Amino acid sequence: MFWTVFPVLPATAAYPPAIVNAVIDALKPWEISHIDMPLSAERVWRAIRDAELTSRLDIPP
Repeated sequence: MFWTVFPVLPATAAYPPAIVNAVIDALKPWEISHIDMPLSAERVWRAIRDAELTSRLDIPP
């Protein structure tokens, strides 16, 4: 019998949402509560920029 310590197919499906949740948690100071997948550096940057512009202009999201 072959045993492995690495997760296989069913366990890997939970990783992307966990990463998105970690990014959302890191963006709480900007009051960002949602970003669509797939995440990219540009998407995160745009979310932060939009949140800063919105807070400066006092426009409701």
